[in-house]
Amino acid sequence: MSIFVKVLVLAVFFLVALVISPKAKAEEDFDLFGMAARTGVFFLDRGTLDDVETVQEIFYNHGYDVVVDGNYGPKTEKAIRKLQSNTGQPETGILEYHQWLSLKAAALPKSWGALSASIDGKFGEAHNKSSRALAEQIAQRRCERYTKRGCIVISIADNGWSVARWCKKKNTTWIFMGASTVNYQTAHEELLRQAAGVDPEIAFGGKCFKQIEHNAKAGFLDDMEDWQLGGIEHED
Repeated sequence: MSIFVKVLVLAVFFLVALVISPKAKAEEDFDLFGMAARTGVFFLDRGTLDDVETVQEIFYNHGYDVVVDGNYGPKTEKAIRKLQSNTGQPETGILEYHQWLSLKAAALPKSWGALSASIDGKFGEAHNKSSRALAEQIAQRRCERYTKRGCIVISIADNGWSVARWCKKKNTTWIFMGASTVNYQTAHEELLRQAAGVDPEIAFGGKCFKQIEHNAKAGFLDDMEDWQLGGIEHED
């Protein structure tokens, strides 16, 4: 390679570095929390993976349905809207600094329970665990011990309830899961809302053949088969 070509190549690399480096450095240096303190809002779409994970982790530890992966997307925005709804504030989906401070200062749940279920009717549970992650891990592992079909996990804090229901339409089996810290009835209502969103006939047409009810504190499991689903009422 001639000297001229070498110099030309080096010049191209230098120009590319000049163009890319400021942008990369700007992203790396963006102070998510400092900017939020100054402006009053979080620019989560500009935050680093570590900073966004920090925000997501606080939401996760307080029971919000969010994945802690450092990527800001619809699931994180939905969790922010849920926080705003729970606290009687406008549901903008934009996290405000004072909302973040209040969430951080709020007491964490004292215990967690989780229910994990597979499409083939297998399930696992965990109750009265010290953290949400631990409860989910145990329930998931117990479910996967009995099936190779994969398991879906749902968790709830303190004395909350979770419900899983298996329903079938033609050749398709569905699992619907709901949870609530209030009582069993509200967990069941959440399950029905999910089912109705998929197919009202599945939700209300008597096509379901199995249901599990689980208490996060006591680990109570009521395993109801198809002949029971139509006539049994649950009492807390």
